[in-house]
Amino acid sequence: MKPEKTESGEQPQRAGQKDDKETEVTIYRLSVKNQKKHLDTCALVEQKRHPGLIREESFTVKDSGLIAVDHAAIIVQALTILQSRCDLQ
Repeated sequence: MKPEKTESGEQPQRAGQKDDKETEVTIYRLSVKNQKKHLDTCALVEQKRHPGLIREESFTVKDSGLIAVDHAAIIVQALTILQSRCDLQ
């Protein structure tokens, strides 16, 4: 799993408003290979982070490949949590 591109910007936000310029977007490419089953596929997952007093994070599957429904987003979310915990140590 690796991020393909990152965009971010900062601008003040009023209560109750969401400003896309403040949102950080990262696209991950998740590759899955299984030689026994002759499986080689990938999925694209978009991570959006809204900073501020109430931090919000979402993961959306943009292209699932042969991976079922939202499993790619769940895997990427788990890997980003593990990565952040390893970075703290």
